[in-house]
Amino acid sequence: DVTVKYGEKEAPMQLTVIPPIVNLTATYTGGEIAKGEKIQGDKLQVTVICEGGSTLTIAADDENISYWVGEDPIQDPTNYVFDKVGEVEVTVKYKGRETVMTLTVADDAPTPSASASATSTATPTATATATAETSDGGLSIGAIAGIVGAVIVLGVIGACIFGKGKKK
Repeated sequence: DVTVKYGEKEAPMQLTVIPPIVNLTATYTGGEIAKGEKIQGDKLQVTVICEGGSTLTIAADDENISYWVGEDPIQDPTNYVFDKVGEVEVTVKYKGRETVMTLTVADDAPTPSASASATSTATPTATATATAETSDGGLSIGAIAGIVGAVIVLGVIGACIFGKGKKK
């Protein structure tokens, strides 16, 4: 904490003292970037490694950071459109130090599309024959269940075929 005085006025001020910078790292955790896309700013992390081992994470849009692709400076990495497929080296510079971050740029992936159509010209048919009889000449429970099931199936098929398009 520092107090700044000017004339009759004074104001407290907090300073952060950064030890000498030893190294710099830059990582992008957003995975592959598709050709024509931009970096996601929240996935870009620049870390300053200071003397004594302390580290400091710097915001991607910090005014002291500059980005370069080859000889071309990038004003804002979150607005830079990658138009080259493959590995792209981005040089990150901060207060006299620099590091190279390699990004993978994938070719444009086709947009998946799906279409489905179903047409049928066959008329569905179903038959059920009850052949199981009880000893007294009547139908068994299984045979009755089979006939009822067939009637229900035929009713559903008929409703689907003949009931389609009719409005009441």
